[in-house]
Amino acid sequence: MAVLQWPNPFDASANTADYDLFLLDESGQREACTLPGLTGVCASTDVQLGGPAPPLEVVTLTNLTGAAVTVTLVINRAAGEALPLVLNLDGEVTLREHGVAAGSVFGHPCLRQALAVGAIDAADPGFDTLEPFSAWGPCALAFPFADTRSKPDLVAADGVDTTLPDFAPFFGTSAAAPHVAAIAALLMEATGGPGARPATAIANALRLLAVDLPPAGPDNRSGHGALVVDAARVQDVLLSGRNTPPQSVIDAPADDVVVAPGTAVAFQGSCVDVQDEDGFAFRWDFSGVAPPSTAPRPVVPFPTTGRFEVTLTCTDRDGAADATPAMRTVTVNEPPQSHIDEPAADVRVTAGSAVRFAGSCSDAEGDEPFAFLWFFGGGTTPASSTQPVPGALVFDTPGTFVVTLRCTDALGLADPTPAAVRITVVAPGGGGGGGCTLLAGQTPALSPWEALGVLLVWLGVPALVRRLGRRRQRRAP
Repeated sequence: MAVLQWPNPFDASANTADYDLFLLDESGQREACTLPGLTGVCASTDVQLGGPAPPLEVVTLTNLTGAAVTVTLVINRAAGEALPLVLNLDGEVTLREHGVAAGSVFGHPCLRQALAVGAIDAADPGFDTLEPFSAWGPCALAFPFADTRSKPDLVAADGVDTTLPDFAPFFGTSAAAPHVAAIAALLMEATGGPGARPATAIANALRLLAVDLPPAGPDNRSGHGALVVDAARVQDVLLSGRNTPPQSVIDAPADDVVVAPGTAVAFQGSCVDVQDEDGFAFRWDFSGVAPPSTAPRPVVPFPTTGRFEVTLTCTDRDGAADATPAMRTVTVNEPPQSHIDEPAADVRVTAGSAVRFAGSCSDAEGDEPFAFLWFFGGGTTPASSTQPVPGALVFDTPGTFVVTLRCTDALGLADPTPAAVRITVVAPGGGGGGGCTLLAGQTPALSPWEALGVLLVWLGVPALVRRLGRRRQRRAP
């Protein structure tokens, strides 16, 4: 199953976009559900803009062939504005391209009061490698207001033994989450039983008891770290009665970022504490780019190139400050420039003709290697390419197709203005050239006399010569 969502209200009260979702065969030419042994719903075309449907499209596929099949997911913006999209997949699916783990936590685990739990195999020697299916954050929410939340909260063991024959060993986050719940129950029992301590205090204690995994500090892969119970640590954090300082968490941006000069970066932070749920003081430092801020959500422009460390320090209501502030690095860099070398200009070809494509990238800082991304405007197969020189591609369908190339540098900064070239494809015989067609990228080499002959024909000179000849005949004696 594939579920496509975008940030419009889920009650469809203010839809600004309409997207469709299709499940096609490997070539992208027909619906996958028409293939032998495959069944399901391969086209989802609910009308959102001006209609009652929520911002949601769902396709499903059941494979009865007994073998793996390759299919193509296609998203089409039917109407309205272009919005950020999230595509979640469920089932035994392996992505061959464009798979992004970041942002794959969604739904109920996004609640700040909930503990979202990732998984590490109990047999992992270092107990520090996430299972490949363990979802990454952050959770990005659009309503009732824009909010970014660092998730998961922590990770725990899976691949464990149980007394059930079908679950020995037991894998998945379905195994890791019960471990966390069991430890939470033991902590509740140790602090006076259910209700003796706020649930938030128990949840935050679990976060703070976790052993941090790289990179340093809370992150959107392993959260606060791997939950390993240590009696001395439990005594220090939860049972000693002393006021422990809060832990600072930068929710947004979710990771270090690379931006172009002049870009404003939106920051968002939160604080985790066993004794307090609120009343925290924030302090952001921006390496001199802007004055320090005490706002939980400052927005700061970065006007010049360079590398800037941004820190957040949380202080609780009793004055205890986090001794290890959270940090993000903002790298301000000039974006690369994209160049379409072939064809060097817009071209016009007959349907069935091939056009050769080649591109290059340039960058003021020399941040190589570059990543290439071509889109061929829907005029050819494949529809896109990540090669610098895709080579000759055939355009079979008449129409006008805008081909774009976007370069991305080694730091992840993309060209904001991709290079573009227009390919006009005409039906055979529709070029008006007597059946002659120039190949893309070629120009005719004419001698001066040939050029003069073309000009005379275009001006209708032969007809003029014939009329003059008839006049001379009438004047002859």
